[in-house]
Amino acid sequence: MAGISGKKRALRERLESDIREEMETKRETWRKQIEVEREDFSRSLQRRAGHRSIEIARRMLKDYANSELAGHVAEVFIEQLHNLDDDMRQKLSCAALRTGDPALVESGDKLQSTARRNVTRAIHDCVSRDVDVTYREDDDIVMGLRLTIGNTDRLHPGDKVRRTGRLNDLPCRSCTVPP
Repeated sequence: MAGISGKKRALRERLESDIREEMETKRETWRKQIEVEREDFSRSLQRRAGHRSIEIARRMLKDYANSELAGHVAEVFIEQLHNLDDDMRQKLSCAALRTGDPALVESGDKLQSTARRNVTRAIHDCVSRDVDVTYREDDDIVMGLRLTIGNTDRLHPGDKVRRTGRLNDLPCRSCTVPP
């Protein structure tokens, strides 16, 4: 009887130990899943709050914006183009010539024809006279303009020109840019 009782006790202890380990494993899995869900929820909440903030700002700007403000934004953008250094102008010109794509100017709201003409003239003066310029609205732009040439560069008023490796790798010395 003592041997059977010892076996029962050992079996019971082993089963209890197995159950504790299984419960701990499930508890750890559950804790990890809750952490992942909490992080996903937090990211989602941040994204929604960011989108909501942008939407509020966009509505306020639309309520208070007028053609004078849009014209001023275009003027600042044109000034940014004229202030580009020669090396950057050369790279933009090369990108325009190599891709053959039109320059794309995007804005949060439709630009007036006068502003479009002035921006187009500035692109022709600063980048290339041979590049076509197209315009479109982008809801992600709260205020300002974005210039894309050959899908490699974007320029916003107040920003430095952001370059991708593709544009930096262009052999612009061998590129012939019209005066």
